[in-house]
Amino acid sequence: MHWKIYNEIVGGGIIYKIGEFSQIVGITTKTLRYYDAEGILFPSFRNKDSGYRFYSEEDIEKAEIISNMRKFNFTISEMKDALRNIKHSDDFADYLVEKVALTQDLIDRYTKLILEIQEYLKDNIPIQKKEFDMTYTVSEVEIPAMKIASIRFQGQYHEIGMYFEKLYKVVQNRVTGTPITCYYSLEYSEQADIEVCVPVSEKVNSDGVFSRNLPESKALHVTHIGKYEELKSAYRALFDYANEHHLIYEAPLIEMYEKGYGTTMAGNPEKYITEIYLPIKA
Repeated sequence: MHWKIYNEIVGGGIIYKIGEFSQIVGITTKTLRYYDAEGILFPSFRNKDSGYRFYSEEDIEKAEIISNMRKFNFTISEMKDALRNIKHSDDFADYLVEKVALTQDLIDRYTKLILEIQEYLKDNIPIQKKEFDMTYTVSEVEIPAMKIASIRFQGQYHEIGMYFEKLYKVVQNRVTGTPITCYYSLEYSEQADIEVCVPVSEKVNSDGVFSRNLPESKALHVTHIGKYEELKSAYRALFDYANEHHLIYEAPLIEMYEKGYGTTMAGNPEKYITEIYLPIKA
């Protein structure tokens, strides 16, 4: 079809292809397709033959309202309810007033919940700061071979949690053990070579996740109890032991998280348990 025919269909106004519309409103094409599927923002016209979406000038105003809804933390259900009755941007103000009231109610309920939890902790679980013995006992151990699924990336250390979250989404219920991180550079680096892994029951090769066998190896081992920020003391104990005993070590440095933060909740960092392994040559 020619642009003229499209213009006639949408009332003679200017229309935009989804890529153009995405740039104009600052919403990704993936999100626009999701909004279309959810009934939040339909394109003004859809080509039946190609499936291409086309958006009008009126859609821009609606997209701006939706962008503000996202910024103000409207849920998908709240968006749908509001958009059924919003005809112009002025109507949006009424729903913003209601969102303020709903948010304040949520704050009040969570404030009450916090007080109830604090009272429970005070009466049932005395909070005591426990000082852990940070003296490390280094031992020479065998790391058994295991089947793992992993994602290997070049990046920064704070990105590890994000990659674990992606890994768990793909692997799901095939996980058979604790999460593992392998560092392929033994020195601190701004752009590190990192592999996040989980033991699995079967091969998983999907969406950037690959399976392989982690080979059996001999390694020096220490257990660290406490925050990840304090792991450097454990590394020092491993390197000191290797140097004192004239052992040759090699990458990857391996961390196994027997107890640590999850993908949504961190738990108590003082109680994290991390098993650290430095592979050595026989």
